[in-house]
Amino acid sequence: GHTAGTYQDKNGSTSCNNCTVGRYAHSTGLSSCEACPSGTYSQAAASSCTKCDAGTYSQDAASACTQCNPGTYSLGAASECVLCEIGKKAPDFGQATRCDDCAGGTYQDKNGSTSCNNCTVGRYAVSTGLSSCEACPEGQFAETSGALYCEKCSSAPKYGIRYWSEEGAGACDQCVLGYFANNIAEGDYPDCEGATQTCAATQCAQCPEKGIVCDSYGLSIESLVMEKGWYRFTATSADFRQCEYPENCVHTNESGADICIKGAVGPLCSKCDDLYYLRDASQRCESCIGSPDWYIGPLIGLLLVLVGLLFLYSQRKRIMEFQEKHHHHIEAFSFRSAACFVTLQIIMLLQGNRKAVGGKPVPKPYGTFIASLHFLALDMIQFLPFSCAYGQQMDHFDALVFNTVLPLTLFIVVMLIAYALDMKDGRKGPLEMLKRLGETYEAKAEREKAKAAANREAADSGRDLTKEIKPTNVKTVFNYFMQAALLILPATSLRIAKSIRCDYFDCETNLNGKLLTFETCTEDTEGGAGYAYLQADYTIDCMYSDYQSMDRYWSMVTYAGLMMLIYPIGIPLGLFCALYRIKDKLNPPDKLEHVAIKHRKDDEDGLLKKEPIAAFAMHYRPHVWYYEVYALLRRLVLTSLSLVFSDLGSTTIFVLTVSLITLVIEKETQPHVNMYLTAFTYVLHWQVILVILFTLLLDADMTQGTGAIMISVALLIVNIGMICIVLFDTRETDKKVNQILHSLDRAKSDLRRSMLSEGGPISSFRFPGSSPSSAEETKFGAMDVDLHEGDEDTDGVELTTAGDGDDEEASVANIDADDIHHIIDDKDVAHIIDDKDVMISPRGAGGGDFADQAPRPDGVETSLEGRTSPIQPAARKPTPKVAKRLKPPGKREGKSPPPNLETKGTLPEDTSEIAVVETRVANEAML
Repeated sequence: GHTAGTYQDKNGSTSCNNCTVGRYAHSTGLSSCEACPSGTYSQAAASSCTKCDAGTYSQDAASACTQCNPGTYSLGAASECVLCEIGKKAPDFGQATRCDDCAGGTYQDKNGSTSCNNCTVGRYAVSTGLSSCEACPEGQFAETSGALYCEKCSSAPKYGIRYWSEEGAGACDQCVLGYFANNIAEGDYPDCEGATQTCAATQCAQCPEKGIVCDSYGLSIESLVMEKGWYRFTATSADFRQCEYPENCVHTNESGADICIKGAVGPLCSKCDDLYYLRDASQRCESCIGSPDWYIGPLIGLLLVLVGLLFLYSQRKRIMEFQEKHHHHIEAFSFRSAACFVTLQIIMLLQGNRKAVGGKPVPKPYGTFIASLHFLALDMIQFLPFSCAYGQQMDHFDALVFNTVLPLTLFIVVMLIAYALDMKDGRKGPLEMLKRLGETYEAKAEREKAKAAANREAADSGRDLTKEIKPTNVKTVFNYFMQAALLILPATSLRIAKSIRCDYFDCETNLNGKLLTFETCTEDTEGGAGYAYLQADYTIDCMYSDYQSMDRYWSMVTYAGLMMLIYPIGIPLGLFCALYRIKDKLNPPDKLEHVAIKHRKDDEDGLLKKEPIAAFAMHYRPHVWYYEVYALLRRLVLTSLSLVFSDLGSTTIFVLTVSLITLVIEKETQPHVNMYLTAFTYVLHWQVILVILFTLLLDADMTQGTGAIMISVALLIVNIGMICIVLFDTRETDKKVNQILHSLDRAKSDLRRSMLSEGGPISSFRFPGSSPSSAEETKFGAMDVDLHEGDEDTDGVELTTAGDGDDEEASVANIDADDIHHIIDDKDVAHIIDDKDVMISPRGAGGGDFADQAPRPDGVETSLEGRTSPIQPAARKPTPKVAKRLKPPGKREGKSPPPNLETKGTLPEDTSEIAVVETRVANEAML
């Protein structure tokens, strides 16, 4: 029997052959077996083929199925295995079903893969079977591979709201809008695993309000673009500084010297190169070659000075006559001008000091006004174009030497010439004055008493002491030097003080952009300071490093210390010593104030005519003869000593405190003889305080915009008004005062002559509205002198003298104002002034003998040996009752006496000296 699975391919066979493996015979009587198709297999004598299982495959005539290789699969009866699709994997042999999907956080971008790849850092795969991972969006990050999702920078514990990232970032290494990456590591970076606080490769520093363009996300320190007028030393520097001259700093994409325009050099492009000069109009460095601007200004100034000097010399006689005629006005104008100059100079220098410690600029128009006052510093360097004239720039040290040595040299040379002239004329010089240092007080008083007596004797003989008594040339030169020194001293002292303070840049102690000290940022600190320069001149190094040296700095500091002893200490001390030497002449002992004022003003004994330095004290009341020294120290404290403080807050507190204290001193002291000048200087003190308060509001952001501009306008108006007061002084007031003083001189003469003609002394002198009483006035004879309210049309006070019971009609004359001192200081009479009464009594206790008096130039003999001796007038007949009207300023009918009429003393009953009660009215009249 033939069976399936066998075959016979020959005739006459006795048996059938079995089909070989891989072949089959599905029926009997076949001459051959068929090959199994692919995807199947068979064993020997097979009547059919068996399909391959899933995960296997076979080719034609296969005796067995082969397992699929890794990365492939089959579903069964497969002639070959299929490669896994992208996003899938087949890790083992004989994969029976489809390939496995790649898990989340992984991907596969190739067919036939046996595994999936993890998403790289900065990418994620949130679902399975992905052929690729997605990049983290901006502001998110995936710091590990195989991430299922990205984390937001703002919510991550180790970053925060300042940090940002680019798309596909593995870390938040950028910053949000308004911040920039400064490349300074934050926290324990790079050990940031598990950090719950900021830990990043860079800090996100907040962009400054000004200086850089900060208008996008992801700014790095290298990519920053600066605004015009700003400077930084390197491309990785986060220390941005505003250039003093913005037009010199224009290349905003650069750093260091590349920022500067041609001709500008040094840190912050603050200096002009040799043969370049700083043009005021453009505030930038321009070439000296081919430009006449650098010498036109100084040349015009020099020509104007020369023309002015020639004009003054040609008109010297008229000027002397004018000065002699109007010396009161000139003195008052000079003092007001000096006071106004001092105030504006203080304000200008204070603003410069504020700017150095980070103070905000004063808005227009007052800011422009202050900037225009830079010439008040009287700094010769700013007026002289050294670079163009000499081809080389001067640094701060050079300028310091120039500003200090030149005045000293001139002073020494002129003083030597003056000394030589004094020796030639046979006059006593400084050596003689040194010999008198050991002179006793009694010997000095005796010597000066003898001098005074000799001078009075010369005056009585008709000689003109003003021409005969002159100061030595040395004293005159010293006086002129002091006057000039008081003008330039604040600016010179400020330059000396600025020779110490340094600025630091790119400091590694996180204090960039601030004014630092040696303790907080030096080469000894970690990282050290990048750069250090003198704050007043960035071309002078302030630290030792590989690229800086402090040798010149220490030389300058040593020299500045020496000059400090000469200028801010020596000059005030010298002025004080010069005034102290003549303090008994400025404030005569045992004299009441108004008597002392007249005594030193008239200088009848000629002692002050030889002391020109006394001019510094003549405007002040006698007991504060040193007040000019105090005023000078106030200027130095406000402008120079304030540099001790290195930050804006402490500087502002210091200058405000000093200004308030000096304001109180000015108010309580009332140092000036002229009450108008006292009020004027008091207002000037307030002006300084108002400017300080305004800048305090600006720095504290308490005023800005329109409000700040309105305050600025108000301050400008006040300053203009202050200047107008100087230029257009109170001429009407001075005129009235002069009229009163001259009329009182006539009144005194008439009063004395009336007393002589009536044969008796003055009995009383009182204000209107007071009733006569024995306790308030003393009777000495037949003459009555009453001071009483005038008529409505005369507005004054009457001074009346009457004979013994004489009722003759009074002769009345108007008394104007300029010689109150002739009555007040009359040597025959004294006065007591209180709210109601003025009493005049003769010298001598209880109305005793008159003291001997010096002859008077009007021919009236004022000397009495006894009370009964008549005073004989020169060719004077007995006169009737005489009345004079005194009209003090501000006195009107129906009003009470002036409020500033204060009682300063009482009339003693048992003394031979005159008792005088001092009044402020008398002080004003002493001018």
